[in-house]
Amino acid sequence: MKIVDKIIEVASNEVGYLEKRTNASLDSKTGNAGSNNYTKYWRDTYPPYQGSAWCACFVTWVLDKVVGKEATTKLLGHYPFVYCPTLGSIGKSTNRLHTYLDTQAGDIVLFHNGSVFCHTGIVVSNKDGVITTIEGNTSGGNTVVANGGGVARKTYSHSYILHSKTGTRFYRPDYALYEEDDDMTTEQIKAIAKEATEDIINAIGRDIAALQGRLNKAEELLTKRNEQIWDLSCRIDALEADTDEK
Repeated sequence: MKIVDKIIEVASNEVGYLEKRTNASLDSKTGNAGSNNYTKYWRDTYPPYQGSAWCACFVTWVLDKVVGKEATTKLLGHYPFVYCPTLGSIGKSTNRLHTYLDTQAGDIVLFHNGSVFCHTGIVVSNKDGVITTIEGNTSGGNTVVANGGGVARKTYSHSYILHSKTGTRFYRPDYALYEEDDDMTTEQIKAIAKEATEDIINAIGRDIAALQGRLNKAEELLTKRNEQIWDLSCRIDALEADTDEK
């Protein structure tokens, strides 16, 4: 499974999660629901910010779950991602910001309110003039809700983005850095397996040859030692015979 697919899967599993009234029942999707911004996402990502707006924290949490903190830091250019304008600045300086026309699954949407980037989420798809996202700290519907109460799957038309959210951009992490190569053909896999097998056989052959060399050397030493013992034995016999004659 591709990294983007895993990210969308993890995010999708969080749809329906409601923020909490207090710092209790954080792992429950709907328990202790309230409007005080307490979430498991802050607890797991950056506890000092517990109780703060958490849309960006949700994105960080999802990536953490898929690739880990170190990779998330590289993919987003910093850690933790908690403030939309920061990612916007990073995206601009690294040429990773895209428009609604070419956004794609796995991009990080940065909604613009006319002044600053104000809300974020994960793009699920961009098809037939409709962009689907999964966002934290929002609510349902097809308009941006930058301070809602849970995780929701949202849809926006291109027209809405163009006319109501001008300036909205989509940050594209370089997932290729951590992508698993699961598109190899059977022949490629067989070739890799064959090469690995040959390497193992060659290594074993070298080990056997080295061991045989040691055995041959040991046999030579043993033969030489036996010859020495035989020579010594002959000398002793000769001395004993000479002593008897005297």
